[in-house]
Amino acid sequence: MFKCGLTSSIMDCTLAVGNAVAVVNANNVSAQLAGIPTLNGTNYAMWKESVEIVLGCMDLDHALRMERSNSTTENENTDKIEKWDRSNRMCLMIMKRSIPSTFRGSITEGTNAKNFLKEIEQFFAKNTKTEASNTLMKLVTMRYKENGNIREYIMEMSNLNGKLKELKLELSDDLLVHLILISLPAQSGQFVEEILKRDKTESAHLSSTSQDKKKKRAKGTAENVPKQKKHKKRDKEFTCFFCKKAGHIKKECPKRNLIYVSCLDKFGYSCLLGNNKVGFYLNSNLVGTGSLNDKLYMLETVALDNEVLHSVAKGNKRKLNEDSAILWHKRLGHISKQRIQRLIDERILNSIDLTNFQVCVECIKGKQTNARRLGSNRATDVLELIHTDICGPFPTASWNGQRYFITFIDDYSRYGYLYLIHEKSQSLDVFKDFKAEVELQLGKKIKAVRSDRGGEYYGIYDGSVEQRPGPFALFLKECGIVPQYTMPGSPRMNSVAERRNRTLKDMVRSMISHTSLPEPLWGEALKTAVYILNRVPSKAVAKTPYELWTGKKPSQNHLHVWGCPAEARAYNPHERKLDSRTVSCYFVGYPERSRGFKFYNPTTKSFFESGNARFLEDVEFGGEDKIRNVVFEEEEDQVHSSSIPTSAIDNDQVLIPIVVQDATPVQNTNEGVPLVKDNNEVPPTVEQTQQTQEVPLRRSTRERRSAIPDDYIVFLQEHETQIGIREDDPINLKEALSSSNSQKWIDAMADEMKSMKDNDVWDLVELPKDAKPIGYKWIFKTKKDSNGNIERYKARLVAKGFTQKEGIDYKETFSPVSSKDSFRTIMALVDHYDLELHQMHVKTAFLNGNIDETIYMTQPENCALGDSKSMVCRLKKSIYGLKQASRQWYLKFHQVITSFGYEVSLVEDCVYHKFSGSSVIFLILYVDDILIATNDLALLHDTKKFLAKNFEMKDLGDASFVLGIQILRDRSRGILRLSQRSYIDKVLDRFGMLDSKSGDTPIAKGDKFSLKQCPKNELEIKEMQKIPYASAVGSLMYAQRAAKWVMWYLKKTRDYMLTYRKSDSLEIVGYLDSHFGGCQDTGRSTSGYAYILAGGAISWKSVKQTLVASSTMAAEFVACYEASNHGIWLRNFVTGLRIVKGVERPLRLFCDNNSAVLYSNNNRSTIKSKHIDIKFLVVKERVQNGQILIDTHRDKLNACGSVNQSPGA
Repeated sequence: MFKCGLTSSIMDCTLAVGNAVAVVNANNVSAQLAGIPTLNGTNYAMWKESVEIVLGCMDLDHALRMERSNSTTENENTDKIEKWDRSNRMCLMIMKRSIPSTFRGSITEGTNAKNFLKEIEQFFAKNTKTEASNTLMKLVTMRYKENGNIREYIMEMSNLNGKLKELKLELSDDLLVHLILISLPAQSGQFVEEILKRDKTESAHLSSTSQDKKKKRAKGTAENVPKQKKHKKRDKEFTCFFCKKAGHIKKECPKRNLIYVSCLDKFGYSCLLGNNKVGFYLNSNLVGTGSLNDKLYMLETVALDNEVLHSVAKGNKRKLNEDSAILWHKRLGHISKQRIQRLIDERILNSIDLTNFQVCVECIKGKQTNARRLGSNRATDVLELIHTDICGPFPTASWNGQRYFITFIDDYSRYGYLYLIHEKSQSLDVFKDFKAEVELQLGKKIKAVRSDRGGEYYGIYDGSVEQRPGPFALFLKECGIVPQYTMPGSPRMNSVAERRNRTLKDMVRSMISHTSLPEPLWGEALKTAVYILNRVPSKAVAKTPYELWTGKKPSQNHLHVWGCPAEARAYNPHERKLDSRTVSCYFVGYPERSRGFKFYNPTTKSFFESGNARFLEDVEFGGEDKIRNVVFEEEEDQVHSSSIPTSAIDNDQVLIPIVVQDATPVQNTNEGVPLVKDNNEVPPTVEQTQQTQEVPLRRSTRERRSAIPDDYIVFLQEHETQIGIREDDPINLKEALSSSNSQKWIDAMADEMKSMKDNDVWDLVELPKDAKPIGYKWIFKTKKDSNGNIERYKARLVAKGFTQKEGIDYKETFSPVSSKDSFRTIMALVDHYDLELHQMHVKTAFLNGNIDETIYMTQPENCALGDSKSMVCRLKKSIYGLKQASRQWYLKFHQVITSFGYEVSLVEDCVYHKFSGSSVIFLILYVDDILIATNDLALLHDTKKFLAKNFEMKDLGDASFVLGIQILRDRSRGILRLSQRSYIDKVLDRFGMLDSKSGDTPIAKGDKFSLKQCPKNELEIKEMQKIPYASAVGSLMYAQRAAKWVMWYLKKTRDYMLTYRKSDSLEIVGYLDSHFGGCQDTGRSTSGYAYILAGGAISWKSVKQTLVASSTMAAEFVACYEASNHGIWLRNFVTGLRIVKGVERPLRLFCDNNSAVLYSNNNRSTIKSKHIDIKFLVVKERVQNGQILIDTHRDKLNACGSVNQSPGA
């Protein structure tokens, strides 16, 4: 009944309001309303687009486009006001019809349709940066599930990458490939290794990992070799002549029965896999086949001897085969087999064996085939008919900034010219140049030009039915050249130019895909493709275009593979005798006006021409580089309404505007289709799989900023954020309500609102006239224990404090936090004195702090009731998110706890202690987590009771997990351990190294890192982007190498724990060391120290020194200064606890440099020490005052020797 009534109302309103619509069909109205999807919280963009389209089609969107006039004068057009009111009423009815009742309570009711739509948009619109962060996290943490469809998995990851592109966070194709590879299971190790081995700049980690996997595979394969008959006596007597090992003969050697695909690929062999079969090719000749057997391919050939492969692997270099079919296929720009055969038949190219023409993967990735229209009248002489077309714009500009190219093809000879242009308006200028050159060289005139009806050729409409010729058309008329235009919507009438452009793009994609050159070099590849096409035969003509155009046969001897590395001698008038004679570069084409070659220098990012070069075509021919997917397709040009004659529109038709939805990617099903230009280029056994690739929409380049800036971080407990790994928690209210745990989140929100009420956080008041409220946000967090098990669901209402103004909304924000050093010191004392250790948590801690400023906050809409919806919250307590919230909470806690007799430490503001006779109790505050250590249970219970009286507390009992650290105690043995295994596992899992090998040291022996190892040019930067985990540590090569060693070391030591033991004496002992001149860039040394208490480390640090030390003595003395500074703080902290006897005696520091020790203990000055800054001489004063005692020790006793040095340094 509701739908029928609404339809009738809309019909009546439409008849009354819309003058342009004469007849309304009830079925059409119902169908259009049915096209509006129900708003579910995740489809807001689609819902809004559908609403606007339907309202626009029904001429009911007047209220959304216009504001209602408030004028009441007699001259006001009452019909317009009535029209607006009806449109506004119907817009509200249609929108509310598609909104579920569960959402209406969260949306403010209103009588204005435009404001109502804005309210919905504010509630459901996505936070772009948050969505990008979640999408990126999902992409990085995805893992392939066994028994799943690998194709669907890859497409899913590609889809996520497409979403990131829409959100202005684009990942390179190489990085996406690596993310896919590292997410595959361990069973795919061989496949992943073969892909990664193609990387030229393989990192040390990948190399070592590859070697380990090879050994494991060799061992596993040897075990899978079919068992031979046992000959015990022979096993003892015979030794293999191949591997030199006893127990078998050469014929049965397992090593000879294992062939690595990477070895075959490296030395010129290729393989074709499919239908559980494998075929091996050498120079396009089939040399062996095999079939799949128990996850391994068993060879069925006798032509290929494994011993030959092993001898090749030992160092014999393969010689480049100049008669290779695949080599000439690449030199000729990936033309078809038939064209190569015609070159051979016409004796332009030497004889090549094409019987086993090898499959070219670049052609499969770069080419596609469309049906060809048969039957056309051909010209009988050159320049009788010229075909032309413009292609572009392309998403990536060429090296000189051009985004278009224009082609001119002679119909008789099919000889072509190509020009790169910046805009389509340049078409006339380049045509004049083309016309002048060809007419002068050939002595003939152009008679006709065939093109499409583009504005650059045909002209534009000026509002009348007739066309107004453009500059190009007028020039043809002046020259007497007959223009031939295609019919509208019939591009095949200009098929010669269209097909030539398609062929050029296919060739460019194939040429670039097997190189690592920058994509802006597509312009050079395009020129090379035209150069080649003019010199190879075509199906349309009997001879090559070059021969028909010039009357001479072309030569192919100077052709080389585009993009191959080369050593070229560039002209340098200032060259010295000892300078290198050649430049390492890449071949990128043939000069237009001279004989020679054109090269690209990646170091200087410049071009030069030379006729003296050596081409390293076998490097690319070897297939070492990973084939990349190159997007070389045109972007859609915007269609302007001025180009369409208004008189051509039928008045009876209703025009529906096309709305482009930003959040929905447009897919081009032809992009990346693995088809080839000619069907017989690929053997029929190869399956051609169609793939879809997302094409990004063209958008404005203006930066879009989120409503919440990046530097705004809503408060979370530090132990939740210090790990640096986000969980899959909802990022906003909409996600929480639509998640599978929606009821748990609703309950958590109810608990949070109850806490707000119990703590009397705000009063509901009317917003003063000149006041502006701050916003709010819901934060959702899944609380987990040390084992990763979910403990509870937490919802927190926070204020958007980033909108606060200093001096008005807040004054001070500093809030002290206890350090890890004080925490570990207390843990050592807890173990030594066998103290009770308990933990408590303050619920909604910040809500206990009072604020002095007047701050208004928007009332949470989902919690507003009745007449209070229009009110705002006047804050009385320091709600989470306010800039002063943390400080106000600390001041409140400090006031309360000191009133109970606790004293604060003089050097650590968040450590409190209390003495009562022989009883002592320590309290450590870490935001809202509290650790309590005591030797008196009664004092412990009194403290808990007092805290529970003043705050809402949660008693967690014996401390087991705090600040992300697991606490393990064995009180019977007097041992306390601190473990961070769960944190390490999360870090390893985040960077895909949970299953990596282990390392004995955090850095490799002898490794030295410098900024000089950074990528220096665009090619090296792109190579670095292919290396896994580079995104985690930046683009520095040395940082990437060091990070992996640290990861391996963490994997090895994740079960190691800081251990404290009860001992007879309790003393803080320090160890210091330095690494002289360790920084390769600045020459500065590194200081390091570690302090031990109760048998375990309580503090350590490694820091680069602030000056350049001229000797090891100076470096060690500066290290003494750094260590003594922190040592004095530690001693003062322990002294303030008043439970350690003898701590006031001199603090012992051990140094392994005798000169530094002697210089610290006396006033003698030497020439070597005169340059030391005066501030470091405070070490000598501390020694004289008895604060510290510096002594020597042997290196093997230095506890901090590995803190700042690599092994062997």
